[in-house]
Amino acid sequence: MGSQQSTPVAGTPTVKISNGSESVPVASATDSNVTTPPRQPRASKPKRTGIDAVNHKCRKKKAAYDKCFSEWYNERFLQLKSINQEEECGELFETYKQCYMKGMKREFFDKGQKKPKEGSLLAEELDE
Repeated sequence: MGSQQSTPVAGTPTVKISNGSESVPVASATDSNVTTPPRQPRASKPKRTGIDAVNHKCRKKKAAYDKCFSEWYNERFLQLKSINQEEECGELFETYKQCYMKGMKREFFDKGQKKPKEGSLLAEELDE
């Protein structure tokens, strides 16, 4: 097998072959023999429904509450400095709870599901 020598065109970038003995021109986007694979269409994200939609909608509020609770638990409760997490995290919990209850109402009960049992937390939220 003979090796074919090519002279790079002035200004064309070259790449050294691993054996270091030869420089080969780099193909440019305008070269007619260079092809790129066709782009695959992006798959559309599946629409979240039900409890998955509620969890997704409230995820940032839950993360804020979880962080607050974890810090309180490790830095206050375990150190015997506080036994009432509501003082520090109560507002975050209420915000998360309201988001969750509204989401449950929207995803389930506004769409014809059976009403929650009387006296349940969700029934109380629906009454408000």
